[in-house]
Amino acid sequence: KKKAQTQMGSAVSIVSGGRAGQAAWSDWGSEAATKEGYKASAWVYRSIAMRANAVASVPFIVESFKDGEWQREPNHPLQMLLDNPNPEMGHGELMRLLTTHLDLAGNGYWLKVRNAAGKAVELWPLLPHEVTAVMGASELVQGYKLRGHTNLAREDVCHIAYTNPSSLIYGQSPLQAAAKAVDVDNAAAAWQKVSMQNRGIPDGVFSLDDDVTAEQFEQARQQVAEQYANQSNARSPWVVARAKWQQMSLTPAEMDFLNTRLTTREEIGVVFGTAEMLASLASANRASAQEVRKSFWIDTIIPLLEELRGALNVALVPEYGKSSTLRINYDTSGVAAIRADEEETLEIIKGLWSMGVPFNVLAQRYELGIEPIDG
Repeated sequence: KKKAQTQMGSAVSIVSGGRAGQAAWSDWGSEAATKEGYKASAWVYRSIAMRANAVASVPFIVESFKDGEWQREPNHPLQMLLDNPNPEMGHGELMRLLTTHLDLAGNGYWLKVRNAAGKAVELWPLLPHEVTAVMGASELVQGYKLRGHTNLAREDVCHIAYTNPSSLIYGQSPLQAAAKAVDVDNAAAAWQKVSMQNRGIPDGVFSLDDDVTAEQFEQARQQVAEQYANQSNARSPWVVARAKWQQMSLTPAEMDFLNTRLTTREEIGVVFGTAEMLASLASANRASAQEVRKSFWIDTIIPLLEELRGALNVALVPEYGKSSTLRINYDTSGVAAIRADEEETLEIIKGLWSMGVPFNVLAQRYELGIEPIDG
């Protein structure tokens, strides 16, 4: 047994690339991601909000394996914990915050608060930038530090992370892949703000005669400043003595720069899986919007729910039982976009059945959850 533990510890040391007891540092700053991404870019905020709201709208349910099938357990202690994680927030808000943290930092943390019997009775979210993992000798992580000095036991922290090919401990944020696009988007937004204040570049220039005096030049400059720079005087007539007006226009390069935000919107949306949803906000085609929503759920949200389900089963089920007899699942039966897809599937099944395909074959092929029918 001791030899096996030594070999295990050696393997962990090799794959982690660090030493037991040392802090493992992340290469991504979630504080900057929040400030420069979520709070500064409309496209980032909208993308993350759509994902978080979608996840928060789906109930996570507890099921136990009885009589050869999985059955819901609405009164199970784990179900009660998921529904009412702590006195300050419900399930929806906890999941919304978790998804937001994952999208910004690549990591989400919950602190388990235990009762006198050692059972987890509350779940509290932790801010990703305040949590640091401590590497272990026989496991990747032996514990965590909160704000650099408070020690947290490994079993008291739910650490949920996105896949990261560069780290076995910390997850990679989608925002990290879109960082350059976000920088461009923020720069474009700032440029547009200044452009609105200064009306882009001058529509033209005032050309003064060569023989004007310094006093006349200053008088003309003052007139332009008063009539042009003030937003309240926009489009009002100008009168400038001893000056000629020369029209100017934006260059093609400058005109192209005005379209930059649409390009960054698409790039940010591709990373978060919300590109079509962002583009459809301005669309009046209801049928098209319905297809976009269905695609958003099937291609973006369902895979995200699958990832969260797996992580929650690892983090919480061992507190209450074995994974072979207890599990956490999610219920999308209330999602309108998916229900519409199910109705379409049922029409296909009816068509195939009318052509002679046995119902039992269809029930198995399309996972209807219906027991085989004799005959």
